[in-house]
Amino acid sequence: MNITSGGMAILGYAIGAVLLRYLSPQEVFAVATALTGGGLITVAVTVRERSIRLTRRPGLRQTWTTNIELFSRSGQRALLLNLWVPNGLIVGCEALFISYAPHHAGVFLAAGSAGMLLGDLAVGRLFTAEQRRRYAFALRLLLAVPYLLFAVHPPVLVATAAVFIASAGFAATLPLQEQLLELTPDPVRGQVQGVESAGRMTWQGIGAAIAGGIAQHFTSGTAITFVAAVSIAITVFSRPFVVRARAVRIQAANA
Repeated sequence: MNITSGGMAILGYAIGAVLLRYLSPQEVFAVATALTGGGLITVAVTVRERSIRLTRRPGLRQTWTTNIELFSRSGQRALLLNLWVPNGLIVGCEALFISYAPHHAGVFLAAGSAGMLLGDLAVGRLFTAEQRRRYAFALRLLLAVPYLLFAVHPPVLVATAAVFIASAGFAATLPLQEQLLELTPDPVRGQVQGVESAGRMTWQGIGAAIAGGIAQHFTSGTAITFVAAVSIAITVFSRPFVVRARAVRIQAANA
């Protein structure tokens, strides 16, 4: 899913750039709306439900009970924190590309999508599960450290390379998700995946709002640098809790 999303993002930026040579932005949005509507119709007509149906649909009380139990465990809290917050803050950096470099924002966004695609492909397909766990912390740092260059307003090519390299760090999501699922009982794994995904998307919006708020009072480059530094700090200071969660998982497996 991540690879498909990254690939389509790159293709979308390319098609949008071509369309903008011949259409106004409003007309491009109209084309995008029509294509999205066509996609929805295609899905509605062709996709059929094939999952195992529950004998009883879980109610709101059961959902909240499971969520409360999930957040009561320190290991899972630490993993969710690392899946949500550093990721969301870096999306906040990306949200400032247009204000930082209006004439090159499209290049930055395309580079980010390409880096994410390459990172997911390499980490998900070329790394073993043990290698993913071993390099998870380095990937989380990689996600934010290149953005510190924006403090000195690097040339466009350097900034583009930094965005590309940093976006490969989004692949840190994969080993963290694996670790989270290993700590989760089978009956509620689906709900935990839903909580993780919803929280990650929510924090992407929060990250954009935080970065935008900071950019209202400082330059976009300063805001990008500050938000990236906060992402690094959260990753570093929460590492012992993530390691402890892994230790708990290993002890449980040995038991």
